Amino acid sequence: MIRLHNADTVRRLDSWCEQTLAIPTLLLMEHAALSCRDILRPLLQGPSKRVLVVCGGGNNGGDGLALSRLLLLDGHDVTVVASMDARPSAAGSLNAAMARAQASLCEPKDADGLFLQPWDCIIDALIGVGGGLPLRSDVSRLCRMMNEAVGLKVAIDVPTGLDAETGQADEDVFRADITIALAAQKPGLYRRMGPTVCGIIHRGSIGVSQANVDAFALPMSILEKGDVKSLLPRRLERSSKHDFGRVLVVGGSRSMPGAPSLTAHAALAAGAGLVEIAAPVIHPATPREVMPTVVPANVDGVLGRQALDVLLHRAEPADVVVIGPGMTRSPDTLDLIVAFLHGTTVERIVIDADALAVCAEFPKDKRLILTPHVREFAAMTGLPLDALQEDAVDEASAFAASTSCILHLKHFPSITTDGRSGYLLPAYNAGLAKAGTGDVLAGIMGALWAASSDDDSALTVAALAAFVHARAGDEARLSVGARAMMAHHVIDALSVVLS
Repeated sequence: MIRLHNADTVRRLDSWCEQTLAIPTLLLMEHAALSCRDILRPLLQGPSKRVLVVCGGGNNGGDGLALSRLLLLDGHDVTVVASMDARPSAAGSLNAAMARAQASLCEPKDADGLFLQPWDCIIDALIGVGGGLPLRSDVSRLCRMMNEAVGLKVAIDVPTGLDAETGQADEDVFRADITIALAAQKPGLYRRMGPTVCGIIHRGSIGVSQANVDAFALPMSILEKGDVKSLLPRRLERSSKHDFGRVLVVGGSRSMPGAPSLTAHAALAAGAGLVEIAAPVIHPATPREVMPTVVPANVDGVLGRQALDVLLHRAEPADVVVIGPGMTRSPDTLDLIVAFLHGTTVERIVIDADALAVCAEFPKDKRLILTPHVREFAAMTGLPLDALQEDAVDEASAFAASTSCILHLKHFPSITTDGRSGYLLPAYNAGLAKAGTGDVLAGIMGALWAASSDDDSALTVAALAAFVHARAGDEARLSVGARAMMAHHVIDALSVVLS
């Protein structure tokens, strides 16, 4: 699991390292430089490489100066662009003195010709995590020249011109092929412009244990592949179907019978012990293992109040209800959804698709996980779609806090939050841009929640389900390609991700 930091948490971490661990800034810089050198070594193999390092006057510049010296020791031809008029920290001054003694050094005002030369690697160590926007004109000028220069582009900690927390970027932001995030990764690397300008992200070390670094982190994380097995509900060999939860899927209509079928299928494939579907039409592709209940529909083929008693009865033995896929937003159906949500005794409910339209009338006495995509979220909140399309992380957190629900907002990045803490999911897969894939996610979420204990965090369960869904999407894409990929391929790939 990757814990995220911003400028404030990094400052507090640095201060704690100096005051409590008695690690001076110079040593932190040296560890950072050693870590960057180790990450870059495989990329700079072979004959001596020409490396240009552009350093600012702060600690990020000190990291760059220390790295310059280490790259020189590795036999590379290193040129440093740094202002000797800057007033760096004592540690930065010492690194500058050591670099000046060994590397070719050039003032920024005299460096224009350097950027026209071919370089094997160009390293941005201008500002780092604490930089503000917009960039000063002299920094913008350096970024433009670095971007136009030829060579592998590497950012130390954060590309200059990118806000480390929000992902907002200056028009002249440094566009890296590789970003080495020191000590911890920052939210801005994954938000707004972050994915566009950061390239491949590596995590570097400052010589402090990851546990100590994480102690200062934001309440925001990113799951990794290794987290799946550790977070999945335990599945003992000596167990029965009743040990892994019962999921009821409520949904469907005459025109959309496939949506709840996909949800039920995904819930089974994700490990639910028992899955029932209650719908006006049972799709013929629904797995035989799913228990079908045909619910009376109105003349338009959609569910209405006449189905309420049946649905309340079928929900009684369920651990989790997933409601919404394929239901339509007819007035009769929306009226039924409100009545069911308030009338059912089931406490764990995943609300998806058309059921999200009644968000203003959700019950306060239930534990709810909501799974809107950004257009549905705009309709739920009345917020402008254009603003949400750019970035919806903050709005998602505010909504979850105000409604006391778990919100999983499907976007770029996706976010799962309870309003106090959360998980980012920086998953990008065009193959998932297909009808039915959201129904599959709802089924996975229902299954993992049904199998979890009361002690398990619904927030973590929802985030894990979203991560598993994204990983299954990646596996499906590898198998059939993004264009041909369909929702059932994601279900098929769950066997790989969950094995």
